[in-house]
Amino acid sequence: METFRISTKKFSTKLSSSGKANRWNKDGESVIYTDSSRSLSTLELIIHRKEIVPKNEFAVMVIFLADEENLFDQILIKNLPKNWRSIKSYSTLQQIGSE
Repeated sequence: METFRISTKKFSTKLSSSGKANRWNKDGESVIYTDSSRSLSTLELIIHRKEIVPKNEFAVMVIFLADEENLFDQILIKNLPKNWRSIKSYSTLQQIGSE
């Protein structure tokens, strides 16, 4: 499976994470967020940086992951809380990500 990550050029040469809490992980858990396409990674970058013209230089990482079904769990949207897109659901989603 091919995934994509856009990061500042400084952090684009190795897989690393800040360990800060986010939608799918608790504080202290290192998670690398990737996307299924370069365009989706770009959109995520624009949304989170709140700018179309970035002030820093960025690089795209192409990350290849084994896609055997026994190596990952798939979480279906129908199994998520109804308000899963809301910040109010972060603690529930972080627990799902931790598991």
